[in-house]
Amino acid sequence: MKSPAMIPVSPHERSLNRGRCRRSRRRVRPPRSRRRLSSRPSRALTLVVRLSGSAIVEVITEAGTSLTDVSDDEDVPGRPQRRRLRRGDETSHWHPPLPEPPARHPVYNHKNHYDPTVPWDYSAEADISCLLDVQGDQPHRCFLVQWKGRPLQMTWVWEGQLDNATTRPMMQDVLTWKASGTSESIISYHKERDTASAAGTCFMDAFRSALYYLGQPNLVTMEMWDAFEDTRPPEIQNGVTREDITAFFKLLQRQSGPLDYDRLMVNLHSSSSANIETLHDVCKTLDAGAYLVSAGEDGIGHCFVVISHGPGKRLIALDSFDSKRDPPMVVIPLHYQQWIKHVKWICCIALKPGYQCRHGKRKSKTQRKGEKRLEEQQQQ
Repeated sequence: MKSPAMIPVSPHERSLNRGRCRRSRRRVRPPRSRRRLSSRPSRALTLVVRLSGSAIVEVITEAGTSLTDVSDDEDVPGRPQRRRLRRGDETSHWHPPLPEPPARHPVYNHKNHYDPTVPWDYSAEADISCLLDVQGDQPHRCFLVQWKGRPLQMTWVWEGQLDNATTRPMMQDVLTWKASGTSESIISYHKERDTASAAGTCFMDAFRSALYYLGQPNLVTMEMWDAFEDTRPPEIQNGVTREDITAFFKLLQRQSGPLDYDRLMVNLHSSSSANIETLHDVCKTLDAGAYLVSAGEDGIGHCFVVISHGPGKRLIALDSFDSKRDPPMVVIPLHYQQWIKHVKWICCIALKPGYQCRHGKRKSKTQRKGEKRLEEQQQQ
């Protein structure tokens, strides 16, 4: 068995690692740190780790790019890089032994394939997908880390190895969930967010893919999303929810963006799908058009586009948007998306030329509150 960093992955996972979408981390700007698990060449968290059963060690913060090609279409500095882990052991000997990793995923019950007896490739790196649990008190507090890749692997990591501006929001989420005493899983408690990417903007990548297919590739830009993101609560740093996306659609509506908002705001999927076969059956009933889909696997959500040519006809998926390519996205049959374990929502992206919002450009209550909050923070 190989280490988590060296595990063979599916074509879909390789697509993710090449920058399919960008994690919802934003530019760093005072007074609070903005995190984005990003592929951009900026400061990145690197944890030097030996996963040999009990010792996980030294934290290093360094600048550089990731191992995989996760380049993005806009070379905007200031979006922190995705955190990575490398193996090693120098400073954790004073900790007690780490807890035994769970045999199965605490939420989805999938088997944990981590084997502490297998030798590690010390030159390799591994991505963090999410944090699932916490045990102990400081200074011997540790978090259960779900590693990115297949098969599923989870291990415990000391808090000192994870303590960084990009990981503190995730650790705080776990601590808040634990302190609440709720019987809900951490994923249900905080809501599953669409974050499954090396750079973190999978929603915008999917949205732009749909607009490219519809012949309007520049109708919505990353600058528009960044401006919207600045008005949202800090939780958007950990990924986007359906509520975030609906708020963004409403912003575009107030700006009279030529889209069919009557169709855009409606969730066409009333119940959760169990797998790709169920999604395929649902999409076969859809009229011709471009559909934005939010799906998930092991608590990690992802957005992509399904193109329908009419009921009962062939379905294709658009994924891994990169404006430097031609075409800028990967086009694959829908049934290739075998990673899908459930589907949260589906909406139709359609143009409506000449649309004018009856409310003009009036700001929403949420937007006004966000701007007021930013002004108060800048005055502090």
